[in-house]
Amino acid sequence: GLNVETVYYVKVKSKNANGESAYTNAAQFTTLAVATPTNLTVNGIDQNNATPSWYSSDGATGYTVSYGTDPSATNLGTKESTDPWKTLNGLTADTNYYVKVRADNSGKTSSVYTTPVSFKTNALNALGKPTVTIDNISQTQARASWTKVEYADSYLLSVGINPQADSLGTIEVAGLLTDITGLNPGTTYYVKVRAQNASQSGDWSNTVSFTTPSIGTPVITSISPNRGPVNTQITISGSGFGGPADGRCLIFNNVEQRNIPPSSSNIVSWTDTAIVVKIPEWVKGVYKVSVSEKSNYSVSASNDDKTFTIMAVSTLAKTYPNPFNPLKELEKIEFVMTAGANVQVYLYDMTGQPIWKSGTQYFAAGTQTIIWDGITFFSNFAGDGIVMVRVINEDEKTLIAKGKILVIKR
Repeated sequence: GLNVETVYYVKVKSKNANGESAYTNAAQFTTLAVATPTNLTVNGIDQNNATPSWYSSDGATGYTVSYGTDPSATNLGTKESTDPWKTLNGLTADTNYYVKVRADNSGKTSSVYTTPVSFKTNALNALGKPTVTIDNISQTQARASWTKVEYADSYLLSVGINPQADSLGTIEVAGLLTDITGLNPGTTYYVKVRAQNASQSGDWSNTVSFTTPSIGTPVITSISPNRGPVNTQITISGSGFGGPADGRCLIFNNVEQRNIPPSSSNIVSWTDTAIVVKIPEWVKGVYKVSVSEKSNYSVSASNDDKTFTIMAVSTLAKTYPNPFNPLKELEKIEFVMTAGANVQVYLYDMTGQPIWKSGTQYFAAGTQTIIWDGITFFSNFAGDGIVMVRVINEDEKTLIAKGKILVIKR
């Protein structure tokens, strides 16, 4: 029933049936500003956290919690709280801790600490081993996947060309699969995975090995189309072409060998079974086409005995009959399409004035023909003289072919 923060004096005397002694000298003491908290307990215990709580102290404006792994509850420091509880984070699993608390009042004397209370954090949940599977194996990459492990936050994938699966480093993955890239053809690799979380890492899984396919001997089976003007897009089909990173190249060989590596702007796409390429501007005439087997771009590529011929075709439109008599004949205008497109044919007189145009029409790749009956925009026959022909790709607004017609009415 004493008052807080008050000076008191006390003295004592003894007595028995025969009498009593004199009082001792008076002793002085001062009550604290706040009372020491009571009923300190610890709840909410898991592997890394715990929450001490206590009864509130009258007059307290806050509390200081001291904790540690030592019985005096001091070696890990203190935490402040304005509530009669405080959560301690970042604890170590399966460890004994001690905690004590005192009440504080701003500007006044704090209470003494409570007697330390001990508690033990929970043991870690064991992380199991994932089971690893490898699929989608190509010459330069493969996909690794694995089973989910309870309590895991992420996984560590280790790759190597040694049976320990660690010579090429590790990859941290949040999910259950990842692509392993940058591999070499014809090489055996080893992979293992382990689960991990913020507190621990599990044991490594079984080690799985796989071998990337070797690059086969390049063999061309077809080229389509096999002729066309400069910039014609052709598809070279076959096998053993490798990929863009395999050090091979496309070879055009005439009097002089010319190489086109996968990085060339002429290459549209390059896979093991098909190369799509635009005929370079330096191709004029007949060229053997082959794919190099080695990165040194040897002239004697492995499939030289199975090469194909590409003829660079002139953009000259064939016109016949020529000379043309519109009074008696129909004029045929023939041109070569390297790829399908919408086409329109324009005719001009020698002054450059348009005298006729065809309707827009779609033509597939190959040799195509348009007929002109000799009638102009003005509903009369074209006059004698030279008529210039222009065959236009209306999709790309580019010239496909050009030519001349000599008109003679007789």
